[in-house]
Amino acid sequence: MSYSAIIAKIAEKSNVDFALDFPVGLKTAYKTGGKADGVLFPSNSEQMKSVVYLLKESTVPYVVMGCGSNVLVPYFRILRKFLRLPLYRLPR
Repeated sequence: MSYSAIIAKIAEKSNVDFALDFPVGLKTAYKTGGKADGVLFPSNSEQMKSVVYLLKESTVPYVVMGCGSNVLVPYFRILRKFLRLPLYRLPR
């Protein structure tokens, strides 16, 4: 199974928005950078837990990204998948 198919399946199981071949630079403060093969957008802590659990079970390499204010994304294709954190606080 391809990484794109795995990302789509994880998104479906977790009920999260996702995008394939996504220009990650658009989500950074400097609006520069290349594309990622896939990005998942959880919107609450339950979705976040589900996505991280499923990503750890899969063979998909991933990077967790916050709001993008301290991130520089290279212009070449990023082979890792991004998990974009929503703007909320996780309970302690």
